[in-house]
Amino acid sequence: MVNLPQARVTSARPFINAGVDYFGKLWIHYNIKGKKPTKAYVALFCGFATKAVHFEVVSDLSTEAFKGALKRFISRGGRCQNIYGENATNFVGARNKLSELSSSIFSENEKQLVTSTFSSKGIQFHFIRPRAPHFGGLWETAAKSAKHLLIRSVGSASLTYEALEPVIIEIEAILSSRPLTPMSNDPSDISALSPGHLLIDEAPTAQVDTEASSKKLSLLSRWELVSQVKYEFWKRWSNEYLRELQQSHKWKKRSSNTKPGNMVIIREDNILIMKWPLGRATNVYPGNDGSV
Repeated sequence: MVNLPQARVTSARPFINAGVDYFGKLWIHYNIKGKKPTKAYVALFCGFATKAVHFEVVSDLSTEAFKGALKRFISRGGRCQNIYGENATNFVGARNKLSELSSSIFSENEKQLVTSTFSSKGIQFHFIRPRAPHFGGLWETAAKSAKHLLIRSVGSASLTYEALEPVIIEIEAILSSRPLTPMSNDPSDISALSPGHLLIDEAPTAQVDTEASSKKLSLLSRWELVSQVKYEFWKRWSNEYLRELQQSHKWKKRSSNTKPGNMVIIREDNILIMKWPLGRATNVYPGNDGSV
């Protein structure tokens, strides 16, 4: 296995080295009779060292929209030194229907335009080749699953821009709440470090506004609709994230067995949003293959 890129392991403030990706499309609806819904996309910025994510809603895949999203991101997340983006061929395909990028943001002419615009701010752009092996793990499991689950959660909902934006921001907070590593080796300490700690010195918190309802979406108020979308995303994403973690350790590489005293995530049904039940293993029960 090759070493991780220097930018991935260098101690620095969040987002000083970041990658950018796109996903979509989403539909924005209007409370104006006769006005048709319009497309929207989400620019995803991922901090290399912290694995924190930042979302920006964009109206199209133009270079101007990308520059606007990048300016908003820098204004809130701080100036970057290095931004990495994959070449256009990695965006082309039916999976995410972003083939417009092949003649847009990452075309040769637009690369030069974007680079020249932000070079005066000390930002360097790096366009890596598609599926480069040393960057293959950049868009980690959580971010990858979030793309698909967000589309599934929001795709059928009639959200206005004012309703979509808080959903995107709260999903961003959910991703930043996931536990990365124990705070200490003390068996009595069940606190874990999350990307949120590295961003705001504590794990993101959110008050649950309402639980998912069995009512039809057309009967819900706008705020209840936003809350239901958020709740549905959390339920799907947290379950899939735990399954992916389990599969990656069990099947993709040989890892050490769980031992008494190790921190574990307790899988429970209907947990509150951004609440990760943590505990310490007291006993372990290996299977016939010796794996826990």
